[in-house]
Amino acid sequence: MIMDNLPLGPLLGVLALLMLWAGLLTSVEAAHHQLKAMRAASRSDKAAPLPELAFNLNSLILGNTLIRVLITVIATLIAANYWFYNGPTVAWLGTVSVMLVFAEYIPRRLANRHPVSTLLLGNGVLRIPMKIVWPLAYVFNVLAKTLLRPFLSRQVQQQEKNFEDDVQKTNRHDIVHEHYPRASVLSGIRALDSITVNDILIPRNEVDGVN
Repeated sequence: MIMDNLPLGPLLGVLALLMLWAGLLTSVEAAHHQLKAMRAASRSDKAAPLPELAFNLNSLILGNTLIRVLITVIATLIAANYWFYNGPTVAWLGTVSVMLVFAEYIPRRLANRHPVSTLLLGNGVLRIPMKIVWPLAYVFNVLAKTLLRPFLSRQVQQQEKNFEDDVQKTNRHDIVHEHYPRASVLSGIRALDSITVNDILIPRNEVDGVN
């Protein structure tokens, strides 16, 4: 078999490394949803701004799926080499057990306890890899929307389109403010030309009468 020429130690090391990456991706996704809920619950302007995901969520989902499938394939090959016909069953049970603990439960608990630090870690480590796989994630996302389109009503399709337009506008707005912070100041100065008397609040003690 092909696996006879491959040492077990490096394969287990690769599995451990892939498991760590899967746990990181899961924790970043959980932290993203946690901060999103916190941001929606806190409407106060005095609250400190919470960090946001620096890349597309679909890239994160695609990367996590690819890593988990690769873990399953390697584990199945190792188990088939040692247990032959019972190998797939052993690999299935072992992979499910280890993945649930180290790539699901523990990362999600850590993300719920420390969402800000988890998301900042993910933005620093995963920014470039997730942007590399984004075109492939975009293709799968479009494919999924195309398959679901016949089952959605026109109202739902319009709501999804409006939501995507709002997200794109928000992203462009954030990019402008990130790279051109003076743009908001200049737009505010230009807005002074369109201000009328009715837009200015007049104190009551200065009002002589109502016309």
